[in-house]
Amino acid sequence: MKNKKQILDKLKPIFFKVFKNKKLKISNSSSAKNIKNWDSLIQITLVLNIEREFKIRFKANEISELKNANIIDGGGNDSSMMVLPSARDLKFIAISKITHYASFLRNLVKSESLLSPLIRTPAEWCGMSGMSFSDTKKIFENAVNVFPYWKEITNSRKSWDIVDFNTSILAFNIASELHIRKVRIFADTYDSNLILPFANEKVATYFAKMPEKYLFDRKKLKNKLILRKILKNKIGLDSDALGKRGWNYQANSIIKKNSDWFMKEILSSSLWNKLEIKKLTNRFLKIILKDSKYYSNFSNRMIYRLYLLSVWKSKNKYLNY
Repeated sequence: MKNKKQILDKLKPIFFKVFKNKKLKISNSSSAKNIKNWDSLIQITLVLNIEREFKIRFKANEISELKNANIIDGGGNDSSMMVLPSARDLKFIAISKITHYASFLRNLVKSESLLSPLIRTPAEWCGMSGMSFSDTKKIFENAVNVFPYWKEITNSRKSWDIVDFNTSILAFNIASELHIRKVRIFADTYDSNLILPFANEKVATYFAKMPEKYLFDRKKLKNKLILRKILKNKIGLDSDALGKRGWNYQANSIIKKNSDWFMKEILSSSLWNKLEIKKLTNRFLKIILKDSKYYSNFSNRMIYRLYLLSVWKSKNKYLNY
């Protein structure tokens, strides 16, 4: 293990770079209390650079400065700077333009079947996934086949460029809710102040008027160009080199270790047909135990969603039934 002096020697260039001051005095007692301009933005920049240099990852609870800090999150920027489809999505969206016509199979296939994603509409490939209608109608008597809705959404955007097509569905229906919910929970957990600049009307209007060339590149499938430039020029963060970062956790492990707890909530919920929900969840659990990557991850997500819906129904104080 490296001694303190060796570690400090490696830390000094990072501090010089982040603070843009090669005369900065760095010691083992250096902190925000004795170094000028050490704010929450500097703190996060330091953490990212130290992680990259030492090839480590800090846990959130190891970063005490998160408490009462301003967490500035870019949630909502995708509506201005576009959500670009992955190479995989591009391939399957093209395929689904033909395969989704086999929609009658929705009444027959199991959720984990390889046929299930193939019979999605192109619109559903923009972030939408879930259980098959065949399984859903068994566990929930009021289930509705969503195919006509997503077919209509697909047809209404038939002439659209793929970037506009993907963004119009994913940014407003999926990404904003899923992402902002995560960061809201993160901020609440560590008593941080959540700030969402792109929820501000003036900011949204400003970006809406900005020329496309500063926001995204349709051909290279690269977005947030102006933000990438600002990060690199102003605080020395190369987002291309850094890669995409996000909040993540081992959901598979959580469900495996707490399956009894998850199942208790799901099976006791009045939302579901008791017999059918037991059959379905047992099927998913067997798949999870086999640990096949695709099937296991999918089954984990379905158990997790069933759990969230069940808890929502049983614990929500605003429901009157």
